[in-house]
Amino acid sequence: MGVTSTRPMLEVRGLVVTRGSRAVLRGVDCGVCAGERLVILGDNGSGKSTLLRVIAGLDAPDRGEIRCARAGLVLQQGGLFPHLSVLRNVELALRVVRGLGAEDSARHARAALGRVSIDRHDAMPHELSGGQQQRVAIARALALEPEVLLLDEPTSALDATATAEVERTLRELGSAGMAIVVVTHDLGFAERVATRRARLVDGVLREVSAVA
Repeated sequence: MGVTSTRPMLEVRGLVVTRGSRAVLRGVDCGVCAGERLVILGDNGSGKSTLLRVIAGLDAPDRGEIRCARAGLVLQQGGLFPHLSVLRNVELALRVVRGLGAEDSARHARAALGRVSIDRHDAMPHELSGGQQQRVAIARALALEPEVLLLDEPTSALDATATAEVERTLRELGSAGMAIVVVTHDLGFAERVATRRARLVDGVLREVSAVA
């Protein structure tokens, strides 16, 4: 049985974001507890990525409240540095964001990679499968010890085998107690991964449903 909690790790209330004259988000409300995997569906341009960027603190909302101590964002297609090894990709985040030295950053990076079952620490990104690359990107976010893991279309460029790898990793992380928010347009992925589903329509989060 997975680790769950009734205490929200993330609370979003009345989130409003405009771009020029267009309202991208119009009063979004949501919350995620430890162990939950909230998957938000929506068409391209529906505001899914904007929602994650605002939660992660990369963009500012026009109005609304976000309560989350630390959020880790995994960008679409991972965004690994191609000239750095797997281990160096994860270490770099620890050195830049947390200011760790070489020994501590290597130790934390190896631990994070272990959480996503990656042991090819010296491999370069181009030597990995798409699913492995995405799992390294997840490890890089996990190394910063977020309370909530945010993922933007994590399987959009992956084949079925690689997608299954990412799905398994997210289920395992959720079962271990991580609060997860994923945005995607892939209904099948949502059905296989989510403990809760919602749909972003016209800037409003709708049809939140629990998954058996």
